[in-house]
Amino acid sequence: MADSLVLYRADGSRHEPDTSVVGTLGLAHYSGEIQEEPLRELRGRGGINTYKAMANDAIVGAGLLLIRLLIRQVPWRAKPVSGGAVDQVASEYLDSCMADMTDPTWDTFIDDALSMVMFGWSAHEVLWKIRRGASSDRARHSRYSDGLVGWRGFAPRPQDSLKRWEFDDEQRLAGMTQSDPVTFEELTIPADKLLLLRVLGHKGSPEGRSILRPVYEPWFYKTQVRRFEGIGVQRDLAGTPRVTMPMEYLDPAMTGPRRTARDEVFKIAANLVRNRQAFVAIPSDCGDDGKPLFTFELMASPGARQFDTGAIIERYNKEIAIAMITDLLLIGHEAVGSFALASAKTNLLGYALAAYMDEIADAINRHVVPLLFEFNPGFRSEQGGPLTALPTVEHGDVETPDLAELGAYLSALTLTGVDLTDTETQAFLRRAAGLPERPADEEAAARPVVPEPEPDDPADGEPEE
Repeated sequence: MADSLVLYRADGSRHEPDTSVVGTLGLAHYSGEIQEEPLRELRGRGGINTYKAMANDAIVGAGLLLIRLLIRQVPWRAKPVSGGAVDQVASEYLDSCMADMTDPTWDTFIDDALSMVMFGWSAHEVLWKIRRGASSDRARHSRYSDGLVGWRGFAPRPQDSLKRWEFDDEQRLAGMTQSDPVTFEELTIPADKLLLLRVLGHKGSPEGRSILRPVYEPWFYKTQVRRFEGIGVQRDLAGTPRVTMPMEYLDPAMTGPRRTARDEVFKIAANLVRNRQAFVAIPSDCGDDGKPLFTFELMASPGARQFDTGAIIERYNKEIAIAMITDLLLIGHEAVGSFALASAKTNLLGYALAAYMDEIADAINRHVVPLLFEFNPGFRSEQGGPLTALPTVEHGDVETPDLAELGAYLSALTLTGVDLTDTETQAFLRRAAGLPERPADEEAAARPVVPEPEPDDPADGEPEE
């Protein structure tokens, strides 16, 4: 039967839906650069450089490092869609592809992928290989020699190498064009080879939204206050220079040796720093009245500052940590905060980290896993039947449950008669407690055996003679 979109109303008249695209995603972009960001300094290459500078801040850098370290220790594994033999084999094959990655390895890929937290997005080129065992050819080298197509790796394509984004006629992403920093050659990666990870995608923008975007304003003003604070401390310790000289030396039109002498004195006063310039040399000539033509002295600070810069910087640090959901870093630094509060904030951070990992898993399961099995058409038939559905890549939990609380909860469930002996619950409890997995033969023996229904007796229901 031919594929048709022709429908019929109740009265029998034909009705064909309009499949054309009329509207637009509304994404503002020009020459491949996204223009959605209202601040010019956070657009394109300027925004990437700004986020790099922000990562050097103590609070920002600690928050980013905390996110990376917490996610790096989370396990990843393939999950079968069912307990069927074919689905189990497919899941094991997907696991083997993850473990067989070399350019980069899976753990390194996760670390590279987390750059999306700082920049709002990360791009990776999907590299394939034929599994031919040990080989000098990187497109064939593998720890397996089954001849199946596997993942060579998800190679990072850094944010600062982006030249422009490519879009199709419907304003959807068609590819990413890079500029090689060595050869300056432009390289375009098509969308079907691109694994794009984003944080909070909007209007189909390939750049998402950086976690540092709401941090920019407090970081900017904190940086300015710290700079002014440094200048103030320097002036308080060294004193503020005061220079006096005859009026004619201040004439803007003055030239010759007098102007040279004036400029040199101005330069000395502007650059005076204790331990860097321990003395000042000025002319000793006197005027007609017998007073020195030049004088140089240091004025002491008039007293305490009107603003407490320490309190201002501390306030900005709190705003930065709150915006990054990493304010648990500040608990205890001011003799405030409780264990319960820290636990609540840790749970909130755990939800955020789970969302980042969900984005990674979803992009792989939606784009790369289907291609993996599409490139291996003989896999299903060789395993004895079709797959129920494709296996998926999933991540573990960021937080390990408290064993005392978990034990009390399980005890309460047991008293109410809840059965906790099924294999999935047992496997979860072993992982939570850090215990080794149950051997495969024991696990198979522990599975409940469902008795087959007995055949119907034709004599049932008939009266006895």
